[in-house]
Amino acid sequence: MRSLPRPIRRPLPGFPLRPALHRPAPTHFGGTRVSAAVAHCRGRAPRLRAVALAALTALLVTARPAFAHGRLKTASPGPQSRVTGVVRSLRLTFTERPEAAVSAITLVGPNGGSVPLGTAALDPRDPMTLVAPVTRGLGAGRYEVRWQMAGRDGHPVRGTYTFRVVGSTSSAATAPVRRT
Repeated sequence: MRSLPRPIRRPLPGFPLRPALHRPAPTHFGGTRVSAAVAHCRGRAPRLRAVALAALTALLVTARPAFAHGRLKTASPGPQSRVTGVVRSLRLTFTERPEAAVSAITLVGPNGGSVPLGTAALDPRDPMTLVAPVTRGLGAGRYEVRWQMAGRDGHPVRGTYTFRVVGSTSSAATAPVRRT
């Protein structure tokens, strides 16, 4: 029995013939008639998207610490707290050690004016905490704390929060900071 000659495989224009990759592609894809070259490429698109998505996810997960800067962790008086006592100092604890030379705390009173504070300094018992003594008594009302800190990278980070003084006893409330 004589065998029929094998058909000659010719590459499509613009597509070189590679034995490992060349497979006859369907001329129908999803009910639509398409060229063999297009049908062959459509089979690769989901794999390429999956590989690209995996690479992007890996990049974002591993690069996250590089984008991190210090954030306010806790404060006393705390954000949105109601203080019924004397506020002797503002204590702000950060997620990284602040550089005292470029860190600052200011306090704005109920009338919109600045309330005098002592020089802000690092707490000797906790180097992540910046302390600013309040030099005069605070009357009842809403106060805004404005802070700025910079870590070892020197990048300044700023923020604000408010608290309310409602009476007078002897201590300030401490509250964790909610992320926004």
